[in-house]
Amino acid sequence: MKKAFSLLLALVLLLSLAGCGSESKAPDPNAGLYEAVTAEMSGFQIGVDSVFEDGFSLELKDGGKATFHYDGKDYSMKWALEDGAFHAEGGGAELDGTLSDGVMVLENVLDSGISITLECDAILNAPAETAPAPETGKAAGESAAAAQEPSAAPEQAASRPAEEPAPTAEPQSTEPPEPVLAVWESFPGTDADGAIAMSNFMADPRCLVEDGVFYGRFFIKNRYYAAFVRMDLEEQADKFVRTGYSILDMDHFPEHIYKLGDSLYFVCRTGGRSENLGIYRMQTDGSGMTCLYEGDCSYLAVVDGRLVFTDPDGRLVSTDLDGGDLRLILDREVYYPWFINPDWLIFQDDADNESLHLLHLPDQVEFKLNDTPSYHPVISGTDLFYAVYPEGSRTSVLAHIDLSRYDVEPDPDTGYLTPVFTEETGTKRVEYVLSDGEKLWSAVLTDPVAPEDWRELEGPLTDYGYYSMYVFFSRDLYMNDMYGKNKNVSEVWIVDRNNGVMNTLPWVY
Repeated sequence: MKKAFSLLLALVLLLSLAGCGSESKAPDPNAGLYEAVTAEMSGFQIGVDSVFEDGFSLELKDGGKATFHYDGKDYSMKWALEDGAFHAEGGGAELDGTLSDGVMVLENVLDSGISITLECDAILNAPAETAPAPETGKAAGESAAAAQEPSAAPEQAASRPAEEPAPTAEPQSTEPPEPVLAVWESFPGTDADGAIAMSNFMADPRCLVEDGVFYGRFFIKNRYYAAFVRMDLEEQADKFVRTGYSILDMDHFPEHIYKLGDSLYFVCRTGGRSENLGIYRMQTDGSGMTCLYEGDCSYLAVVDGRLVFTDPDGRLVSTDLDGGDLRLILDREVYYPWFINPDWLIFQDDADNESLHLLHLPDQVEFKLNDTPSYHPVISGTDLFYAVYPEGSRTSVLAHIDLSRYDVEPDPDTGYLTPVFTEETGTKRVEYVLSDGEKLWSAVLTDPVAPEDWRELEGPLTDYGYYSMYVFFSRDLYMNDMYGKNKNVSEVWIVDRNNGVMNTLPWVY
């Protein structure tokens, strides 16, 4: 998208000639340098730096003149503002939007589909004493200007004689602005259902159970690999049993599977070589299997009626439910991307030492949570659990961050106060965890603990003896693949969580 947009701007701006018009001697209150701070395309916030590598700004001057800066070059334009409606043009280029109180919004810039918000620092951060002072004393405009400068003293500005020169501004070192902290205060955490859904997502779910029906990977007798199976489950005598089944696809099985209406959406893998083919859809009876997105993609989720997943380059993208309208969400290689809700995204940033980040998409405000390579994050309430590998170890242990407890420090680039979190690390072996909002399990068959007792949680023995791996987890039941010493699945357990009764599901034929 970045290359296409650059070409579009270059073609138009090559036609741009120097603006003309007489320069007004009266200073224009809207004059100043407006810098791009956010960009939006097709309803998604996108990073300004990812689209405009060399900046995007518009300098408004007195007399209707303007300088447009893009791609390291400057272009002359002329501009006008009427009843809040902004228009600028130069040669064949036109920019339209709104301008008010130092904030400019340009809509559908050069027919690219991108809307851009620009801010004028000179207007937004002007000290109160530099605002025009009406002859009748302290006006509303003066009060508004004073309110925009946290360190200003409005009562002193009002009493100072008009001819007194303004004092030199003191560095804002005591209390930077706090918009980042205000965004963090809206972080929702997860409820019980959210913790369960996130737990299943981090386990690369290969099955789901909905309305008493199992869909997903299961094992065929006398075959060494699994198939895509549908099974009817029923609770009888305090345990779940299978009452019927059908094989949906003998040669493929799903990963990250979702059911919407009568359709199943999933990452399709081949049963023998376990090759990742792409995003597929089929009907719940096995008919109509269709490839929606081809390629080695992963981490499929359904968010606000769209399919969200990582493409073959590891970038986070989305499509509609038919695989069309491809949109870029994050232009970097990420792992474990999970939407806590449509506004909040957690992910592992591969280039940033595989550390965990949280992104608030509406404001494009990003929070770095730690500096450690981290895997399989799960949030239970405001407790974040994930696996780390101690230095020199091939065995992972559990780490924890309480997202409700943090220090604050100014960001070195913006000066804004931002939360800083404390990472704690356990000592017992844990691959990854599951949570139902009340208890915490290791991904292998272990007794659960309360979230505050996370240090006591432990995974399998190091000799990989007979153990069980969770494959599906819900409020009512969980399922486990039971592994023998040859590391092959020997049986599948299904457990009624309400009474703890467990039984084995037989292979299908």
